[in-house]
Formats: sequence, C-alpha cells, structure tokens
Amino acid sequence: MIERSQFDVLSARIEGLERQSKVLKRLLMCSFAGFLALFAGGATIAQQKQIVFSNANGSVRIGSAGFGLYDKSGNRRLMLGWNGANQPGIYLVDGSGVYRAGVYLSDQAMPVVRLYDRTGAVSASFAESTAGSPLLDFYDSNHVEREVLGIDSSNEPTMKLFDASHTERGIFAQSTADNPVLKLFDSSGTLRAYSGAYTSGSYGFYVNDSSGTTTWQSQ
Repeated sequence: MIERSQFDVLSARIEGLERQSKVLKRLLMCSFAGFLALFAGGATIAQQKQIVFSNANGSVRIGSAGFGLYDKSGNRRLMLGWNGANQPGIYLVDGSGVYRAGVYLSDQAMPVVRLYDRTGAVSASFAESTAGSPLLDFYDSNHVEREVLGIDSSNEPTMKLFDASHTERGIFAQSTADNPVLKLFDSSGTLRAYSGAYTSGSYGFYVNDSSGTTTWQSQ
C-alpha cells in the first residue's frame, strides 16, 4: 500500500511530465509554423526574383535583370546588368530617367565609356576600335560625330575634324615615317591645303583649288 507522501510525490512527477509534454508540443508546433513561413517567404522571393534593401536615401534592388539603385522617389539612378547586346554594363541615370553615362562591352565585346547629354544623346565616347586601338569621339547636339582622337590603323596618333554633315575637314596626324602632317579639306572633301613632310622626306606646304590641282607650293 502506497503511503500518502509517496502518492503525492508520484502525482507531482506525473503532472510535471504532462507539463513538459505540452511545452514540447507547443515548441514543435511553433517550429513547424516557422518553417512554413520561411518556406513561403523563400517561395515569394523566388517568384519575384528580387531582393530589396531600403534606407533614408532610397533603395537597392537585386534581381534576375541585375542590380539597381533607386532614389527616394522610386526613380532608378544606377543599373548594373546585361545590355541589349547581352554584355555586362553599368549605367548612370539622372532624376528624370535620362541616361547620362555608361561603361559596358559592345556587341563585339569591345570596352566602351559613353557620356550622354541632357536629352540622352551621346556627347562623347571612349572605346576600343575593331583594330584594338583606343578612340575618343565627340558629338554635337544633333548626334553628329565632330572630332576623333586616337590611334589609326597604321598605329599612328591621329586627330580628325568633321563638319555638321560629317564631312572630314581636317586631319592632324603622324605619318608612318613618324613625321607630323596637317591636311585641310573643303565641304566636298577635296584636299585644299597640306603642310608637313613629303614622301621624299623634305617638308613643305601647298594649296589646291576646288578641283584638287595644286596652285601654290613651298618647300
């Protein structure tokens, strides 16, 4: 026969085990619920394919299209991702949504740095030519190339000037013999003046008429 004191001790142990069992059940249920919530959250991110970080200055959005930096008004100001040629690029955008600068690879995987004016037209470009030489281009407000500075196909430094119709009007360059030359052209593209080294190695200056015939020459 169990004495009263032993019965009380046994009852207290049973009640303690029951309480522990209830606590374990609650913990298991909470853990399972948390797992479901975490899984659901992960599924949402996978479907949206975008992660957003925000602060007082704006937000950063990372998604399948790339990396985006947005201002407080929700305007995209910087983009890092793939361009239309399926090449990587970084682009800066002003508050009105106009592209102002870009650093990217072209469709031929050539590195390009471009500046855009307030209308979004290219104003300057620094790129690698198809020959692998560096070229610096300047454009007017009508997006006409007006000046080119770089290394030509003969591996010599060259500067070219163009008019509003993109006709070549002037060349200041170095010949293959490392001699400086200056050439001036009229609006039809005819050479009208030349100054520099001749093929003979001597230096001089000559002027042509509209037909390209030399009318005056000095050596």
